[in-house]
Amino acid sequence: METIIGYRFHIYYDSSLIHQDDDVYESESEARAAAEDYITDRIEQYKSDNAWGTDDSRDFFDVVIDDVTEEV
Repeated sequence: METIIGYRFHIYYDSSLIHQDDDVYESESEARAAAEDYITDRIEQYKSDNAWGTDDSRDFFDVVIDDVTEEV
């Protein structure tokens, strides 16, 4: 039987995987908060690189939270 031991997140931009986090978070909400922080940082980086256009939107980012399991 598998037991959930934590959560990880993946971030997609316009359906392309741009980040897969290796950290394991204790709760889904903690993983989601870390993902949102990552998205904010990424947008700021895009803006500083002049790579964030008027057609870009935070709505293009998708966060997928995965269970991390352990066989018991």
